[in-house]
Amino acid sequence: MIVRHVPHLSPLPARPSGVRGGVGRGFSPRRGLLSLLVAIASLLAPALAQAAEQSSYRTESLPSGAPVAGAARGGSATAGSTIELRATKRFSMVGLRWASAHAQVSGKVRAQRTDGSWTGWLELESQQGTDGVVRGADGAEAAAGEARQAKAGLLGSTEPLWTGPARRLQIRLDGARPKGLRAAFVDVTGDIPAVRASAARAKQTDDFAGIQPRAAWDPDNECAPRSDPGLGSVQAVVVHHTVGTNDYSLAQVPAIILGICKFHRNGNGWNDIGYNVLVDRFGGAWEGRAGGITQPVVGAQAQGFNAVTAGVSMLGDFQAVAPSPAQLATVGRVAAWRLAVAGVPRSGTVDLTSAGGSLSRFKSKAVATLPRVMGHRDVGLTECPGGAAYALLDGVRAAVSAASPIIPASLPAAPAPTPQPVKITISTQRTVGAGSTSVVKGTAKQGSAPLKSATVALQVSADGTKWQSVTRDRTTSSGAYSLAHRFSRSWKLRVVRTDGDGGTSSTVAMNLVPKLTLTVPKRMKVGKRVVLRGTISPGRGPVRMTIERRSKSGKYVAGSTVAVKQSGRNLSVAVTPHSATLYRFRLVVAASEFNTAAKSSLRYGRAVTGSSSGGATVGT
Repeated sequence: MIVRHVPHLSPLPARPSGVRGGVGRGFSPRRGLLSLLVAIASLLAPALAQAAEQSSYRTESLPSGAPVAGAARGGSATAGSTIELRATKRFSMVGLRWASAHAQVSGKVRAQRTDGSWTGWLELESQQGTDGVVRGADGAEAAAGEARQAKAGLLGSTEPLWTGPARRLQIRLDGARPKGLRAAFVDVTGDIPAVRASAARAKQTDDFAGIQPRAAWDPDNECAPRSDPGLGSVQAVVVHHTVGTNDYSLAQVPAIILGICKFHRNGNGWNDIGYNVLVDRFGGAWEGRAGGITQPVVGAQAQGFNAVTAGVSMLGDFQAVAPSPAQLATVGRVAAWRLAVAGVPRSGTVDLTSAGGSLSRFKSKAVATLPRVMGHRDVGLTECPGGAAYALLDGVRAAVSAASPIIPASLPAAPAPTPQPVKITISTQRTVGAGSTSVVKGTAKQGSAPLKSATVALQVSADGTKWQSVTRDRTTSSGAYSLAHRFSRSWKLRVVRTDGDGGTSSTVAMNLVPKLTLTVPKRMKVGKRVVLRGTISPGRGPVRMTIERRSKSGKYVAGSTVAVKQSGRNLSVAVTPHSATLYRFRLVVAASEFNTAAKSSLRYGRAVTGSSSGGATVGT
């Protein structure tokens, strides 16, 4: 039976003062013996507790697969050899373990009970999830759980299957046997007393959604957590099934849950049972992982999403058989209540960032848009919660959305979640040619998650104090944005979120490079005034022109620098060449708050008549 009582020893009276030992006044041989027994018990208690834990969970190597006579008794199984194992000790729950975290196992098992009857063939399903025992990132929690499993040399596992008291096991596998395959047994036998079975039935209460406490299935704390629970947040509820038999009595429910806990804790090396709440076929709800059902306790039920979800698991296998109406109703009631306690919407979808893992459908840091109430298969590489149950989840979601859960008045006010800061990156060319379109790109994230469909604006400022928006865009599913704009002057740039929660990028300086053009005739007459024309875009100055002439040695000699007349974007300057040689001209604009310094391309003109020496000068 579940409760195993240890004979109680009453406290011993203090030994009278003055008695040094041996036979004397006040000495009782019986009291001395009892004192000795108490002292021995206190010394042996830790070892006995460890031995009890080890005896409740054990593994045995499987023999080579071979056909077994009469294997078809009690139901049919898939074709193939049957591995048979006669366990050294009685068990009531069984699973398989192996030495690879990435291998998968499928097949069926059945057990011969101690009364000689056989269970039906039970489907094996590889177990999902890694533990969440460490406060913080789900990746760290996974590492802690996997480190314990690696130390034991057992990294792969199936879900545990309830058989009832049994001694003999038959296994039929689909495909190759993984390395290090062993049968894993848990010994939790017997029914709880009828009076407790009656009290354990979940009640339709308003405050705790009829969820029975851990003491209802583990009164002697046989499956105590290894450490304090990790705390995360509850953004959604993941629905599971435990696999195994659907044919169990109400009195067996606590034993089944205790067996699952021991398999998870002592076999998988987890901190505690993986699920936050379990629901039986009678409509009873039971508290799973310790830490308080109103707290965001991190479970070990949906790898990659343990820290942001709560796990509700239905006792039974619902691949081909639908859960009972009472079971589905309780799942909806518990999910609605848990989301209401968390203060999040009970309908629609939510964007969750995956912590990754070999059994997750989403890589690390990938953002998944998921229903607030989802099946395990939505995030894990599994068929859980079974095809028949998964097909009914729309009805569960409708019930969750329509429910009116009442949060208990005694519930401590949860601290308001700290808003994750919005971070916006910005990237653009720091110098832009006049007339060209500049593209400003970047990403927007809230915490570590991409900020989807957020409105961001490109803002400009002359001095970094007064800002104005010039164009807007909406971020993509990956949080990216792209803002294009044609600038007419130099600006300081930034990108801001404009639809809530703030968020501003760093400031970058964008410098506009003016465009200068100049036209020079190929032939000019010496001593005759000629007007050179050009343009500037944008139309800001002042603009000057440099004049150089080529000497007899072939080198260009600087002549004069003259002011240029400007009318909007049009430029003009009159020059008179005084030597028959080649001249070259260039327009120059100085840097200002509106633009960077710039110059035109060199333009050449030849003076062809006259013999006077000198350079070209400004005409009058």
